[in-house]
Amino acid sequence: MTVPTRILTLLAQAPGPLCDDCLATLANLSQRQHANSTCRGLHNQAKIGRGEAACDRCGGHKLVNWPAVGTARPAPTVANTRPPQQTGKAIVPKPTGQDPGATPVALTDDGWILLRHTFCRITRIQPECDATGKVRRHYPHREGAADTTELHRHGAGPFCRFRIPAHLNHEGVYLLAEGMETRYVGRCQDLAQRFNLGYGQISPRNCYQGGQTTNCRINGEILKLAEAERYLDLWFCGIPDPGDLESRLIAALTPPWNQQTAPTSH
Repeated sequence: MTVPTRILTLLAQAPGPLCDDCLATLANLSQRQHANSTCRGLHNQAKIGRGEAACDRCGGHKLVNWPAVGTARPAPTVANTRPPQQTGKAIVPKPTGQDPGATPVALTDDGWILLRHTFCRITRIQPECDATGKVRRHYPHREGAADTTELHRHGAGPFCRFRIPAHLNHEGVYLLAEGMETRYVGRCQDLAQRFNLGYGQISPRNCYQGGQTTNCRINGEILKLAEAERYLDLWFCGIPDPGDLESRLIAALTPPWNQQTAPTSH
């Protein structure tokens, strides 16, 4: 069994995220650096998530690894893929010393540094597919009644469905990026809820006037990219009161999906 396969198997079987040190021990590797380089490679291939949290095995708050969502391999259920909460610092920003007004970017082993804050890559956004690998299209407005028969301009669909790990209930700023090109910047009080109950699962009522037009619009953009075999990564920086960082990033990066509407609470 190759080292990457051993590490993927260990992460799939683990109840929570594991650091490089513990993976090196569990995989019987002679050097920690071997686990580190292997995990970085798997992360670059979007096969695992990688970010700061408490290791489920040793309890240390450090760079840890967890199974990516939607990979074609055995994986634990989302409910079992949890970072321990006792530290209260699951994903945190880190100042870098660069000019806070400088335009990003710096990419390091720790993450993507933007305006003096480190964003960790959480997962690749992978919409549900059928048995042939084709992205499933959904039309929620056909599935339930609404108070009005008038759809808003983004409500007709089609839409896709996707999820991110449910344990990521953190406040902060998130980015949707294709490679290193940022498509959208937003803020949230609960990252998992924002994606799993918002962007990734469009409800019938949100297709009509008075519904969440942003959810529909962003989901539709994600579907277009997925059907063109282009994919987005979700990046995140946990930070209290994230509105200022969100506004500064939108001004610095001018993400195309943000330009259709003024920044609002997400």
